[in-house]
Amino acid sequence: MSTSLTVTYDTVTALTNDAVIKTVTDNVFNSTPFLKWLKQHQKTGYSGNQLVAPVEHARNTSGGSYRGSDLFTTTDVDTATRAIINWSDYYQTVTITGDDKDFNRGKAAIINLIDYKMRNGRKSLSYNLTAGAFSDGTGNSSKDLVGLKAAVDDSTNISTYANISRSTDTWWKAKYTALSDYISLSAMQSMYGDLTDNEDRPDAIITTQDVWDDIWELLTPIQRSDSEKMSVNYGFRTITFNGTPIWVDAQCPSGEMYYLNSAYINLYPLEGYEEPKWTGWKVPVNQDVAVGQLLWKGQLLCTNCAKQGRIVSITT
Repeated sequence: MSTSLTVTYDTVTALTNDAVIKTVTDNVFNSTPFLKWLKQHQKTGYSGNQLVAPVEHARNTSGGSYRGSDLFTTTDVDTATRAIINWSDYYQTVTITGDDKDFNRGKAAIINLIDYKMRNGRKSLSYNLTAGAFSDGTGNSSKDLVGLKAAVDDSTNISTYANISRSTDTWWKAKYTALSDYISLSAMQSMYGDLTDNEDRPDAIITTQDVWDDIWELLTPIQRSDSEKMSVNYGFRTITFNGTPIWVDAQCPSGEMYYLNSAYINLYPLEGYEEPKWTGWKVPVNQDVAVGQLLWKGQLLCTNCAKQGRIVSITT
């Protein structure tokens, strides 16, 4: 879109270039610690029509003590089933006109336009993937990632996850607490304790900035000063709870906190899509435009919902 401008120059401005900063300042995107954590623990090498995970849900009860000629129980006990979920596909279009490409070259190209558009495209794709990772998977006609709202639930909101009914199979329920109050250390410990089995425990806690700030308020009174240096470093930049880091993600739903165990909840990129795949530039036959897409295919899957926790309705 062209815009008509009326600009008046004096001698100095006519003969002097502007000082243009050689970086683009991001005013849109926030950090995505949840997506980074998922990528650190992603499981690769999977393909096929659907993502399928065998899950063990019961012990074999055909056994026990006996004496002499007691009869053994020989009942075949069903102890496993399958979690089944469809793949999700994501794209991000990057477009550049022939004019823009030609104008942005040589000494006039303070910032490489194509490089900038590619960086913006990757960040835009990451934004959409993070939104999907927090969702229940029903968005865009159920094409979105099946995220935390579906995986970390006790059937309060999502009764069937990965083709397993939580109403019938109660072992498939996550730990879920509606707090309806300000966050407290006791509420946090109660959830953490419910999810801890010796060394099998949450290794990430995700929440909002408002909830993180309230935790900061709870912890600040017990902070110690360095009397030897006669100074106080007031506040915290990082918080861990029982050794588990608490991170703020801008896309975490308001008033919620997720306790996650990476042994059981992972990102599964379709084989070949461990990183977004670039289609290359495509040029229409009737336009001076180049268009390409960044593509990602995969799914987020939890194979043990009972090891994940969620606190909702946190007052802030």
